[in-house]
Amino acid sequence: MEGKEEDVRVGANRYGERQPIGTAAQAKDYREPPSAPLFEAGELSSWSFYRAGIAEFVATFLFLYITVLTVMGVAKSKSKCSTVGIQGIAWAFGGMIFALVYCTAGISGGHINPAVTFGLFLARKLSMTRAIFYIIMQCLGAICGAGVVKGFEPHLYERLGGGANTIAKGYTNIAGLGAEIVGTFVLVYTVFSATDAKRNARDSHVPILAPLPIGFAVFLVHLATIPVTGTGINPARSLGAAIIFNKDQAWDDHWIFWVGPFIGAALAALYHGSCYVHPALLLGHPANSEVAKLPFINSSSGRRFFPETFRKTSFRKFSGRRICDFWKYPETTSGKTSFGMFPEESSSGNFRKKVLPEVSFFF
Repeated sequence: MEGKEEDVRVGANRYGERQPIGTAAQAKDYREPPSAPLFEAGELSSWSFYRAGIAEFVATFLFLYITVLTVMGVAKSKSKCSTVGIQGIAWAFGGMIFALVYCTAGISGGHINPAVTFGLFLARKLSMTRAIFYIIMQCLGAICGAGVVKGFEPHLYERLGGGANTIAKGYTNIAGLGAEIVGTFVLVYTVFSATDAKRNARDSHVPILAPLPIGFAVFLVHLATIPVTGTGINPARSLGAAIIFNKDQAWDDHWIFWVGPFIGAALAALYHGSCYVHPALLLGHPANSEVAKLPFINSSSGRRFFPETFRKTSFRKFSGRRICDFWKYPETTSGKTSFGMFPEESSSGNFRKKVLPEVSFFF
């Protein structure tokens, strides 16, 4: 049910959906973050750059150590009922991602996965310099994590397969590749949604809870794909276990655990870029323009409030397959409602009509 206009302080709420008066979200203005440069040589002389790489190394090391031990514990038991089973493995992977993302997000962003790093690079969230460095450190951390497990129990490690990813009997390579693509898409899509700057500006709880949906996505993907591939969705995890185990069965289909996650990450980045992009950019406005900085957010509520210059509410209506917003500008002489997507002032002081045909935005 749509609330009354009095429920919102007109002019104070800068967001696409109503917020309770006095919330932290009302105090923030969203600004589209600039795209990361392709190469950033200056990073190489910054301690924070290397600190972030160390954080990725340590996080991936701990991730492999805990998860490979869990997989081996399940494989060792003759009866699955006496161990944590597939559900426990899924919880170990998802829980570790939740904990490690929470610990390292403020240092490196908490990627812990080359596929996540690759997806964020495609979305221009980080430079190629940082992306390559992260992937190298993640792979080294994974190798060391699996190596420590083998160092503690070498014979048991060899006998139980060392947690290496393989295509299960009865499944084809195509099925395994599809599982890796879809599973990684779910993960990277969740990462984009949980870390989206627009949502962070609008809802103060989003950045705090970001590790939870990411870890839960990993948990759910493992439940679905452990019977197929043992669940890769993380090339570093697959590489570390394969190198330390180093048997033919670990290398036969190893390409799937790189190609699949990278395709899934690329698709997630493409989807995020096309469906979450600010509509001003699609209309040709520069990314640093004032129009592109306005907080256009989600049409689900059917109402939004612009900055102080817009004293009247605006709302979204659907006419056929066209979507447009309606607003009133306080200084118009006619008092008639103008149509538009963006506040583009004409010579008369009113606004020109701007309509996006056959496009729906979710951002």
